[in-house]
Amino acid sequence: LRRGLIAKYKKEKRFPPSEPFYSVKKEIEQTELFRFLRQMPKGGVLHLHTSSTAPASWLVDHGIREPHCYVCWPDDRGKSLKGQIGFFRADKAPEGYRAVSDLIAADAAFPEKLKSLLTINADDAGRTNLQIWSKFNDVFQRTDGPQGFATYQPMFAKYYEAAFRTLLADKIFYVELRAGFDAMYDLDGGHYDAKKVAEIFWEVRNKIRKDHKDFDLKLIYSGYRGGSNKEVWKDLTAAIELRKIWADKNFIIGFDLVGEEDAGHTTEFFLPDWLRLKRELAAQKTTLPFYFHDGESDWPSDKNLYDAYLLGSKRLGHGFNLFRFPVLEQNLKKHGIAVEVCPISNQLLRYVSDLRMHPADGYLRRGVPCVLSNDDPGILGNDGLSYDFWVATLAWELDLRALKQLAMNSLRFSGMTDAEKQTALAAWQGQWDAWVGEHQANGR
Repeated sequence: LRRGLIAKYKKEKRFPPSEPFYSVKKEIEQTELFRFLRQMPKGGVLHLHTSSTAPASWLVDHGIREPHCYVCWPDDRGKSLKGQIGFFRADKAPEGYRAVSDLIAADAAFPEKLKSLLTINADDAGRTNLQIWSKFNDVFQRTDGPQGFATYQPMFAKYYEAAFRTLLADKIFYVELRAGFDAMYDLDGGHYDAKKVAEIFWEVRNKIRKDHKDFDLKLIYSGYRGGSNKEVWKDLTAAIELRKIWADKNFIIGFDLVGEEDAGHTTEFFLPDWLRLKRELAAQKTTLPFYFHDGESDWPSDKNLYDAYLLGSKRLGHGFNLFRFPVLEQNLKKHGIAVEVCPISNQLLRYVSDLRMHPADGYLRRGVPCVLSNDDPGILGNDGLSYDFWVATLAWELDLRALKQLAMNSLRFSGMTDAEKQTALAAWQGQWDAWVGEHQANGR
């Protein structure tokens, strides 16, 4: 399948993984290779963010149609960002916000117009790296703003159940979520703190396990890279508390800082906090592993990966510029530290245009442990992992052994305990054997 597609694209003098994902997505879906990969047991996804977890199509087809949903939809931007979503009583909606039911009644195309503001799409073709990050951050404001969609308690569980069932349909049964723990609200004045947020995630996990017994979910507490030392320390102390509460279930597995790396603080900037944390963890006789986002940059001067490694990060989120540091590459191999590779995300956020030139191809060939992830599928449109596997298979000319290794890596390099990994790998192996057997039975 791979060789046939490459021969076809060479004849046509074009190559879809070198074109923007949104422009070739429908074409990808029509290929036999994509249908093949859709059914491949992929194990887990280890790099995935809250608020961009479920498909954008679910949000506009279901989420915004819930009662009390309003969208800022003025003729100009006004005081709020156009497309910003919130839930309000009718008499409490801010200026510029209109009920979704009224917007749809006035314009049947409204959901699609809103969707274009919530995703990276053809309208963004001319944007540079800096401009695309501006749009990217605007999307999060549209869903995470004050009284926004992402923290509305009646919608919270519905959103994440839809997200996890989307992953299950793509043959992914294990999820590690970079989670924010912002307080949630409802329209009756209810307040839901970080402990309650974790409880709701646990309830969603258990609900899905009733009909998918192998499904599991773990959370990586995520602070903001652009925050102050005081703000990050507050997040660290909250993460310690949550990890201790859920210690017997290994549910809160670690800590990360998220946000645009080039625009935020360096990892070294927070060194006083990391040292203070080390003393605090020793005093409390507990742990808080790191899963740092680092190396998501084109700059040779970005050396955050070194600090992530020296601080003991269990994996490296993106690690895009790792190729600049060959000694560090050798250390990752030696100590079994995996790179979370997100090819479609890296392309759409303008770190690389032609995925044949993505450095992860070299990492794989040199034996650096890697896992494939989708990063922000709600914004990028790469729901599940089949799209990322498709572009990687063609761009890096992967064979079935490589695909199998990547799937296994997603469990081996996870934050599960050793016992949990054994159980998950056994479940995955059963799925893999059945999938291979089905294709053998069909004469493939």
